[in-house]
Amino acid sequence: MTHSRLVRLILIIAAFAAPPLAQEPSDLRVQLRSATDSNRFQIGEVIPLDVAFASSTPNRYLEPCGLFRESNFGSLNCRFNSRWSFTIAPDSGWVDLTKEKLPYDLLMGGGPLFEVPNLDLSSEPKVFSYVLTHRFRFDQPGEYRVQLLIDVGLDDETTQRKAATNPNIKPHTVTATSAIVLQIVPASPEWQAEVIREGYEAFSGPIRRNTDPPSPEFLRYQQATDALCNLGTPEAARVLVGLLSSQHQEIQHCLDHTPSANAAIKEMQRLLVDPDAAVNPELFSELGRLLSSVDFKTHGLYALSGQDAAQNADQQLAIRESYARSSQAFEREREILINNLPQKRGEAQTASLLTVLQYPSRRESTSPFESGYELPFASPVITAVVANYDSFPWHQQEWLLGDAWARVRSPLMLPLVRRLAEAGNGQALLRWMELDATAATDFARKEVVRPVPRFSSFYLRLPERSLPGQEAQLAANFVALTQNQDLYNGATLLHRYATSAVLPVVLPFNDAEHTWPLSVQFVILGYLLRVSPADAAPRIEQLLKKTNQEPWQSTFFTDIGSLEPSPVLERLAIAQIEAGTQPLANDAIEYLRLHGSEAVKPLVWKQLVRWQGQLVASAEKTAKDGALSNEEHLQQLFVNELTDAFVSAQGWVLSPEEASSLQALLGEQTASQLSCRFKCGASIGTGPGPAPYAIYGKVNRRPQGRAEYMNPTERLQYFINQYLCVDMRALKQKILQLPAGSSFDFAYDFSAADREELVEISDFLWSHGYKVRNPQKWSFLRPDPPQ
Repeated sequence: MTHSRLVRLILIIAAFAAPPLAQEPSDLRVQLRSATDSNRFQIGEVIPLDVAFASSTPNRYLEPCGLFRESNFGSLNCRFNSRWSFTIAPDSGWVDLTKEKLPYDLLMGGGPLFEVPNLDLSSEPKVFSYVLTHRFRFDQPGEYRVQLLIDVGLDDETTQRKAATNPNIKPHTVTATSAIVLQIVPASPEWQAEVIREGYEAFSGPIRRNTDPPSPEFLRYQQATDALCNLGTPEAARVLVGLLSSQHQEIQHCLDHTPSANAAIKEMQRLLVDPDAAVNPELFSELGRLLSSVDFKTHGLYALSGQDAAQNADQQLAIRESYARSSQAFEREREILINNLPQKRGEAQTASLLTVLQYPSRRESTSPFESGYELPFASPVITAVVANYDSFPWHQQEWLLGDAWARVRSPLMLPLVRRLAEAGNGQALLRWMELDATAATDFARKEVVRPVPRFSSFYLRLPERSLPGQEAQLAANFVALTQNQDLYNGATLLHRYATSAVLPVVLPFNDAEHTWPLSVQFVILGYLLRVSPADAAPRIEQLLKKTNQEPWQSTFFTDIGSLEPSPVLERLAIAQIEAGTQPLANDAIEYLRLHGSEAVKPLVWKQLVRWQGQLVASAEKTAKDGALSNEEHLQQLFVNELTDAFVSAQGWVLSPEEASSLQALLGEQTASQLSCRFKCGASIGTGPGPAPYAIYGKVNRRPQGRAEYMNPTERLQYFINQYLCVDMRALKQKILQLPAGSSFDFAYDFSAADREELVEISDFLWSHGYKVRNPQKWSFLRPDPPQ
């Protein structure tokens, strides 16, 4: 008998002969075993295990809930969550992959709560499967004793779900253990080559979807892909990189913990300069992850990237320095890719250019008071964008003219945006306005009177508020239109530029029998509200009555109000809230929050008191009769919406007395939570004297599925305390509601990239008797006022 076999036999005998722990009962059996019927595995081979649980005593032990679940999506609602852990002896020759996670990998995922049935163990074994190599990697041959330690819950009153909410109840548990001895042997070259061949074929073929139960095809696919992911050789790493470059996104997790990271990095670097290799975002981001991973490993920082490091300043500094090194290395790789773009050919150049555009340089923060920000690309990249724009996918084209515009904003883009605007691209027209306002405005003047308008007023933004010389033509054009999109565009031009002079033309056409979509009707009503509220009111009331009977339209007030806030809408919104007709009552509340004048503030308070009173009365009745009904839950949500409108309205602030009244109405605990959106424990009321305030800025994102005119027209939105200000006008309106002499800070997420907005806000504040602090020491703002 060889020495290794003798050692293995001794370990096996010891494992079975060792007495159980004192906590482990005799009627509970836990067996850890290999799922392949063999304990011998080659280095890099997938190691599947099974754990079988059985009990000779019925209804005593709970089945482990979600044992070995590795998904971050959602969570399980279990009576008892079994804690488990593996230990491996000896303590060298293997790696715990969970200890190699970068700090940003430790973020928890979201998702729904999944109900799990309450089942007990029986004499029939309950088997759970676990792939040991998903968590551990064996790098050296030898024999390893793998032991599972698990807490099993007892099926008694301490593990009932109602007990889980009581911290004073400690669940009754027992601790069970089981072990297996694995023999890890060197891998043969022939086996490695076969794993690579089968894994490559599986990844390159059609993706197999999992079913319940899994199909034989899926099991073969899973076995082959898992084997290639786990192999870990340099050649396997290079093959995985090639697959990742072919849009196989699932490869990223295979490379994250490969022991051959350097081979993968070198292969990625080769593809950066290969004229025929398309470098996609997945490959480039994985290059950055591997650079970080190698630096963490080189400097021994994996062990420091958890909770201990968060409490140690030296360790935090080491981690920050590691990120800085890997960021600099990644920046060098980005410049290499940029410099090699001209040598890329065909689709490889287009795809690689789009990848570059995903990763702009950043101006790193030099102050704890300021965040870093993206820098625009250099001229060669922007020139390449202009040359290749027509070959980009349409959604990437929209992205470049929208959210990514700051990355490519340059006079070099002028020929492109002009050509696109002349072809009817509205977003391009706005960008043309930025780069050459004179020429773009001349173009817009011609487009305004075009018989069939190609643009809405969202894009045709002339400096004039009315066009008396053209409004007759606008009205004549509108009443000659038949297509919905053309009618919408024409209606927005009337709303923006026409006066009441063209009402005799527009009203008869509007009042005729039409099947216009609500988007067109809302815009026409917005025009009527602006020029003739008396004509607008009965027509809005008629449409509201119809819409209340067709509750699929849930944004009546906010859609029209975004165009033209009006006392007419305020009156109808209050009536809708009083009636409580859903879903438009909630929309009426939102309208008053966004657009209600200070005159409507006491009416909102009156409705809040009324509906809160009804809710309290219902709750008192429910306390006697049973659980809350669905109607009462909806009523609670309705009260919450009214509270939010009263507390965070754009049109007013609360006095300290009103804040106290709200607390008396809702209760101290509920009222105190209202300030947590900006600072828990702060007052939601505004006193008469000067106070310190912080202004927050956030980049606007275009919402999906809303009318075009409801899209933000400015780059930023703003926050002060509990108040959201959707644009600069709203911010200035809110500032003027705050006490004179107050001081303001610019907080997150402002940076020097927001210079134009910051200067405008600062000048406005100083000119109205407010003070502005400048702890960031921005050169374009006044220095901090003397203390």
